Amino acid sequence: MTTLVVLSIVWGVMIAGFLALMIYRSHLTNMETDQLFLSDASGTASVHVEQDMIVHRVQALALPTRIYAIAIGLLTVVIGVMYVMQVIMPSLSGRIN
Repeated sequence: MTTLVVLSIVWGVMIAGFLALMIYRSHLTNMETDQLFLSDASGTASVHVEQDMIVHRVQALALPTRIYAIAIGLLTVVIGVMYVMQVIMPSLSGRIN
């Protein structure tokens, strides 16, 4: 297997991981409520703690999501440059000679 094929496989695995991370984040944000009405009732403390845990999980996913996105972007550029170097450039140099 060539380097381009191996990088393409790694890129596909990274895309799958990124999509799984985004689906998990979406699932967490669906459970989060925009407004939380607190009263003196006894059950609201547990709801408040639950919402704080959800917010903490979503915030904890921000850094891995950003790292995945940057890594995928860089790998896409590397694969594109390698494709040009390995596939397009030899065919162009053959026409010039």
